[in-house]
Amino acid sequence: MSDQTHESASGALPLPETPNLEWLRKRAKHRLDELRRSHPEAKLADAQFALAKEYGFPSWRALKSHVDSLTIDGQLFDTARKGDVKQLAALLDEHPDKLHVRNKPYEHTLLHVAAHNGHLQRVPGAMPGLAAFTTAGMHLADRLGDDYLVIGTTTGTGRTLNTGADFYAGTLFTDLPAPEAGSLDALMEASSDGPFATDLRRLAAPDAAAVRRASRQRFGPYYVEVDAAAAYDVIVHLPQVTAGDPDPGAIAASPPEVRAAFRAEPAPAGRPARSAAEA
Repeated sequence: MSDQTHESASGALPLPETPNLEWLRKRAKHRLDELRRSHPEAKLADAQFALAKEYGFPSWRALKSHVDSLTIDGQLFDTARKGDVKQLAALLDEHPDKLHVRNKPYEHTLLHVAAHNGHLQRVPGAMPGLAAFTTAGMHLADRLGDDYLVIGTTTGTGRTLNTGADFYAGTLFTDLPAPEAGSLDALMEASSDGPFATDLRRLAAPDAAAVRRASRQRFGPYYVEVDAAAAYDVIVHLPQVTAGDPDPGAIAASPPEVRAAFRAEPAPAGRPARSAAEA
């Protein structure tokens, strides 16, 4: 359905021909100034919600995501999150000046976003209960050959994303226990007390054999079969991991029940609660 069809049916204000997030932020600030003339206690979230309703969207998040999807930058980052390497390549061929684009507010590159969403290993992806799937990294390796360097990550203890039923009640993170014996993570954990990186291409024969024997790697709470020497060139080991602030773009692309879980997350001490606009 086109914007024009939606607007005529709902009576909502039409968006400009080329809206972008900077325009949207300025409109929200202007709307806040208007609201405060009659309601001095109005907050930015009130203005954002009112603006979303004016343009025919149920929430500020929905309006913001829609506007972002209309920009080239928004399309690039959405494609990187999905790991759609063919579409990403097509967009970059059409807009080569966007190769080094960064998102806001974290200044992530397209590579950061693709890596964060687990699409860059050189072997098929695997998760419990799912069939093996082709990763963007496999296409990139075919295209770039020896110029493609893959960095894998192993972990010790700390906090990780919760996969239990209470995730949807706002318990987003859970304790990360010590890695299982025989896993790639356990091998790396036993190698040093601090963070380190090791180049798998330059290992001595006994160390290379040890890596081959460690055929399972942890991803959050799950363990999957992996040939580390085939999947990665370098392993970075983190002995302690902590919960981080979620990527707003990734949350925006998540199912409604996941977005609701992030809204329900209790704010850590010292950090204000996440507003309705953020969630």
